[in-house]
Amino acid sequence: MALTASGPEARAGAGAPPRPSEQLCCRDCGSADYLVFDDFVPARLLDESQWTAASASYSCSQCGGNGGREVPPDWVPPGWFWYQ
Repeated sequence: MALTASGPEARAGAGAPPRPSEQLCCRDCGSADYLVFDDFVPARLLDESQWTAASASYSCSQCGGNGGREVPPDWVPPGWFWYQ
């Protein structure tokens, strides 16, 4: 059994959550190859039409930087199989 989060298709007429346009990468060194994801919060439908964005926080094993930001609503951290 797979655990799935509600998506934009969960309720008719609910619309879709906004999509961030940037690719997720380290703000300090600019690489996405060394990111270790510390936290992930999927997009959630708050009521009939309002979404809260998905977000991820990370640390970089190359430079030691850390950060976080909004991610696309259908994105899941690599290797976090329980969100797929």
